[in-house]
Amino acid sequence: MDDNQNINTNINSEEAPQEKKRFTPKNYLIIFIVLFVLLNIFLFSWTKATLKKAIKITTSSPTPTIEIDPVLAEVGSQKIYKNDVQALAEKQVSNPDQEVLNAALGTIIERKILEGETKKLNITVTDEEVRANLSRSGLASESSSLSESFLEVKKYEILKNKLIPNVLESRTAFIIGFWVPPYSTQRTLTLAQKNTIAKQRRDGDLALSEIEKKLKNQEDPFSVAQFIYDKHASLQPILAVNGYIFEESDKNYLQEPRTYILKKLPDTPIFQALNSMNVNEVKKVMDDDGAGGSVIFLKSINTGQPLNYEEWLEQKKKELVKIT
Repeated sequence: MDDNQNINTNINSEEAPQEKKRFTPKNYLIIFIVLFVLLNIFLFSWTKATLKKAIKITTSSPTPTIEIDPVLAEVGSQKIYKNDVQALAEKQVSNPDQEVLNAALGTIIERKILEGETKKLNITVTDEEVRANLSRSGLASESSSLSESFLEVKKYEILKNKLIPNVLESRTAFIIGFWVPPYSTQRTLTLAQKNTIAKQRRDGDLALSEIEKKLKNQEDPFSVAQFIYDKHASLQPILAVNGYIFEESDKNYLQEPRTYILKKLPDTPIFQALNSMNVNEVKKVMDDDGAGGSVIFLKSINTGQPLNYEEWLEQKKKELVKIT
């Protein structure tokens, strides 16, 4: 009986189902941590290998670096770059030194200022005006052989001359006259030279009266100068319009009035008179010590700053220019 009982007990014991193990949150956390660590180990190894490869490639085959063109100066909102300065300097000399480079930078700064100020006033320069200026200078026939830099210089020269009456105190006028050696310098001259000068003075005095009368009658100043040149042979070598000898200058150039900056004018009878005249007034003026005379026809009075151009430019540099 006991044996049977034991057999049944063993059978029941073997047939009893075993209890299944269940995953707790702790188990999941452990698995997550293990997988996270393995993933990081893999990523670290892969990144390290990639970096080694990249370094090796860079060392053996370096890529070209990109150079940035440095800004040397600013004029208002406009930047001036080193390459621009270098290019302008090399138009002057093939291997510019620092002095040439500094001069080129100064030129570009001045041009930027001129461009900005003339733009405000709607002042422009056309190709036709540049060609006309070359013609007045006797260079029209050589225009095809003139360098680009020379034509550029001419352009900014015209731009400057157009700007001056708008920003500086000045006078625009025709001045027609003649000059002879003053009495105080004639002691060393020969008798023939003294006689020639004496005739030029006599003819010159007569010519000035004719010029004054014709200009007051509103005749064209250039035509008046041409009339005097044709009439008085003794005055032909010394007759001048706006400071230029008539027979030596391009006639197209002499047909335009000239602007005189008051701050730059010497203290002579002619320019003293110019400063005191009214618009459209005509005045005859004799030089001191018998040195000749002129007739002034004032075309316009230009109000502006009482400066010369160089002073005005320096003022603008202080206002607008920043050297970097």
